[in-house]
Amino acid sequence: MTAFSKPGVEWRYGGSGTYGIVEFSKGPQLSFYSVTGAVKTTIGVFQTTASYFGSDTEMTKIGTDSKFAPSRSIDLTWANKITDDLLLKGDELYVGCETSISNSQINFSYNHQRIIRSKSTGNGAMAGFLYKPSERINIGGFYGRYWDRSRETNYLSENSSHDSSATDQIKIGASFQVLPLTFLACDYQFLNLPKMRKGQVFAGIEQGIVKDIFYLYSGWAANGPTCGAGLYFKHGGFNIAYMQNPFSEANDYLGRARVLMAMVYGSF
Repeated sequence: MTAFSKPGVEWRYGGSGTYGIVEFSKGPQLSFYSVTGAVKTTIGVFQTTASYFGSDTEMTKIGTDSKFAPSRSIDLTWANKITDDLLLKGDELYVGCETSISNSQINFSYNHQRIIRSKSTGNGAMAGFLYKPSERINIGGFYGRYWDRSRETNYLSENSSHDSSATDQIKIGASFQVLPLTFLACDYQFLNLPKMRKGQVFAGIEQGIVKDIFYLYSGWAANGPTCGAGLYFKHGGFNIAYMQNPFSEANDYLGRARVLMAMVYGSF
């Protein structure tokens, strides 16, 4: 049965808010905020997310002060179930796409004198799928391409440089419900960055403590451990997560990072 458009499907609405802290061992502390709104219609779910982050000023490992100026991004997402009984009786196939725009700026200074300012703007596009051969198994993946244009100003030499680059991201993964309250998941991500290519593995376990209400999870996210907890209700919930060293590429400049995030959401 095709489910691209279902007359009579009840519209639903939802929203969430997220606050996070990124603390570098030898660099600034970033604060992260995002607000998401979503609506389920007869032709799929539409979602938009607005994000903001900024930081204080701290000394880096290379002897300069660094500060992330207020930075913003907007994401627009659509997703829908396309069909049932595609390969197996009772299976389901979902597809989705996303576009995003962003801007960011980081300043480096020495003895309170600005020496370098780096500004960038970017946009991206992504398409993906989720296939559910059964209620206990999920298989998914997506491909994304992101374009970035940057300008770096050196106030000591009074020179400016411009650059543009593109990044490709491919991610595939699967999850499996091994017991009524136990879930295992594993993802592989490939990044084609401007100056390097790298693969990353994400794996974890989620364990229900109270069915449909309280869950704990832990695992490995690319470069370090992660853990968290979720509390869920009929029309909302709360989630908290911790990650260690998610930005290993910045270790030489800002040190290892720790991330703590909290999210609340509601739907009606």
